[in-house]
Amino acid sequence: MGGPGCIKLVKHLGFMRHSDWEPIVLTQGDNTFFAYDESLLAEVEDIKKYTFFSPDLGWLKSKLKGRGSKPAPEDRRWLAEKGKASLSQRIQRFLWRNFLIPDGKRGWVMPLVREAMRVIEIEKPELIYVRLPVWSLGIAARRIARKSGLPLIVDFDDEWTGDFNDFVEHPPFRKAIERRLEGRIVRSADIVLATTPGAKENFRHRYPDQPSEKFQHITMGYDPADFHDLEPKRGDVDKDTFLLTFLGTFHHKIEPVGFFITPIFIFEALSRIKELYPEVKIKLRIVGHLIETLQYLPEKYGISQMVEITGYLPHKEAMAQTLAGDALLLVMYSKGRGERHLPAKTFEYIAMKKPVLTLATEGADAWKVMKETGQGIRAHPERMEDIVEALLKLAKGEIDIQLHEDAIESYAQRSKTEELLAIFERAAK
Repeated sequence: MGGPGCIKLVKHLGFMRHSDWEPIVLTQGDNTFFAYDESLLAEVEDIKKYTFFSPDLGWLKSKLKGRGSKPAPEDRRWLAEKGKASLSQRIQRFLWRNFLIPDGKRGWVMPLVREAMRVIEIEKPELIYVRLPVWSLGIAARRIARKSGLPLIVDFDDEWTGDFNDFVEHPPFRKAIERRLEGRIVRSADIVLATTPGAKENFRHRYPDQPSEKFQHITMGYDPADFHDLEPKRGDVDKDTFLLTFLGTFHHKIEPVGFFITPIFIFEALSRIKELYPEVKIKLRIVGHLIETLQYLPEKYGISQMVEITGYLPHKEAMAQTLAGDALLLVMYSKGRGERHLPAKTFEYIAMKKPVLTLATEGADAWKVMKETGQGIRAHPERMEDIVEALLKLAKGEIDIQLHEDAIESYAQRSKTEELLAIFERAAK
């Protein structure tokens, strides 16, 4: 697979090779996820790996179409909004919301538990580490830990319940089930990891019956090797045009406002600049997907010539396309978990040492990091005047960032893996 969660694990595994720990990976067999990056395999080719039978809807769909283990054609996380989708998409959405609990990988649990117990008998590991989501992996890891008696470390890259953007839309019966599932996993774990200080404190607040030291946080990081000799790919964007790059995928909706990372506000800001400041040339490059139900938006706002969309790219190519930007765009939530979320792109942006237009609230952990490294200029994610003003200042060269090299260095991946291994040592005692 690809995507930020996979990249995080690949980087941890790469640096573990230079430690006293020998990782053993148990992963899915056939892959049907759209974000599929075979180039990452080179970084872990000498690490011992086992696979398990991994049936899910994507697997079934691929088999029925004769696709084998090739990636599925769409990102099934972001199904079209009700009322704007095909019949097939509406059926998928209904199944996803009401039956695939906690996610579409529920069919992985039993095969994974069986294979894990076999691997444990062979390899005699000292602990179990699982990164979530996929939430079904947490269910499986809890069962494996209970059967084997091994310590369990659960690493929540995203929040699951509470005010997480996906969770707020679930039907009440599903919310109740997922809260219970999360509670079982958290209470069974020896250590629960979050990716920000705010997310860690949120866990402590929601689980007051658990010892506070159970909850720790390790931010993601960047690998300097990914940027060594990396040539920016500006393409046909001329030097007189200010290039703003966004790495990742926008959510497919805006309601309820503040709970989704949406392109609506940055698109409207570009539209206003085009109308009021036609002499200012700006292009937004989205290094990733703009899903089908959003692709009409650039035309709606009259900015089709100002927006470039690359689609999903292998990691190295995505970095080169992003690095070409004169500034980088980081969009956060204004509500819910917005103040305690740090997406993986934050740290790749740090490594690029470019100005970062950060659409976030004042108290957001993401903004605190950007201030710490000296790269950020902030605007509220839904205040149009603020966004337009910040964009104009960047495009006119009126922002002079002062990089804080020590802070930037502190987010290098090696130090993050060392933090993780220190937790391994503590759990294995």
